[in-house]
Amino acid sequence: MRAKREWQKLGTGGVGGASDEEVAEIMAENDSWDGQMADDTLGVSPLRKTVEITAGIVLVILGLIGGLIPVLQGWMFGIPGLILLARHFKWAKRILDWAKKKWAAARAGGPAGDGNA
Repeated sequence: MRAKREWQKLGTGGVGGASDEEVAEIMAENDSWDGQMADDTLGVSPLRKTVEITAGIVLVILGLIGGLIPVLQGWMFGIPGLILLARHFKWAKRILDWAKKKWAAARAGGPAGDGNA
């Protein structure tokens, strides 16, 4: 994604001796990654990215385990884990958006369906 943006910034006018076709080929290769990573991590240091992804995975795993163990509340770990991962992965952002919609619908309906939650 970063390489694609750099090529777009520089334009396709034979950058570094590359023809327009070569630039288009490089951009097409980078397009294959667009569906996997979220856009808002550009400029984040690799160390911070690694720590956030690792913490997100650990929290999601704790959340899954917490869903099976009655003592541990799984959502208390799973949701923050998804929040961390949503910054880096589109699949996590989709799951988080789904959870937000479910939460908003539950709040709007309330326990008796009268709108007072």
